[in-house]
Amino acid sequence: MQWVSELPSNIDRSGELPVLLSSIPDEIDRPSFLFRDDAGTLSLLCGKMQLPAAIINADEFGQAAAWRLILSLYKTSLVDAARWWRSYHSGRSPGGIMQAFGLAEHHRSLADWKEMSELEASAAELNRRYDLPLNTLRLWNRLGDDEQKGWLHIFELRQVKKNLIREIVMDYYDLDAEARRHCLEECTAFAEGWQARSSVFPSQELRDLVHRRRYPQYASMRQELFALKKDLNTPKNIAVELPADLESGYVQLRVELRRPDDVKALSAFLSDEKRQALLEQIIERI
Repeated sequence: MQWVSELPSNIDRSGELPVLLSSIPDEIDRPSFLFRDDAGTLSLLCGKMQLPAAIINADEFGQAAAWRLILSLYKTSLVDAARWWRSYHSGRSPGGIMQAFGLAEHHRSLADWKEMSELEASAAELNRRYDLPLNTLRLWNRLGDDEQKGWLHIFELRQVKKNLIREIVMDYYDLDAEARRHCLEECTAFAEGWQARSSVFPSQELRDLVHRRRYPQYASMRQELFALKKDLNTPKNIAVELPADLESGYVQLRVELRRPDDVKALSAFLSDEKRQALLEQIIERI
């Protein structure tokens, strides 16, 4: 990192890192950060184009130290940073930025980072407001524009907390199209029609309204999964275990190998085409 006493004149400002304006009070002068790519081109990372200023070279982009300094002075969301990286620096390692956000640079974190970078602007905005986890943003990203606008109206109107938003989005997403339409209409009417001025709006009622519409489908799916599991007719030494939470869990296969015949039973179980098809159906539903 190179600190400079004079700002160069040829600085590209088209690829600035999105920064939350509330994190930059006017009375505080913070350094500007510039990026110099392999060709020597300078671009503004963040700041108000004022001194002091520091230049980060291409070989420093993937290092955590520079990004820890930047993020200590400028606030941005994880999703905004990932989307910015994809738009302007996808050919460079995101490892330094990820580590500055507290993410380890391993396969799963990289996969999550790349998925966050592909989220739409509406999901980035939701994350910016409520700091929601990726599994919630993933579902929100798949909703239609009118659905997103409708729910944002409700969340803002009644200042719904993020833990309830997370539950609402997850339950709402699992409804079919017709059930979603009725559910959103019901929740909108409830949020807009609440008249009691002497008490706090019961946001949990929104969560419960969505859950009541979803639960029959959830219960039906669980019954269907247990029926498929029964059809597997597993040997005594093999157990197929369904997750307690069908939304965030996964199927586990437990095997006890006590005798040589148990190995043969396992091999026969896994090679049976009918059982393979049943297992695939179970996994797809979860």
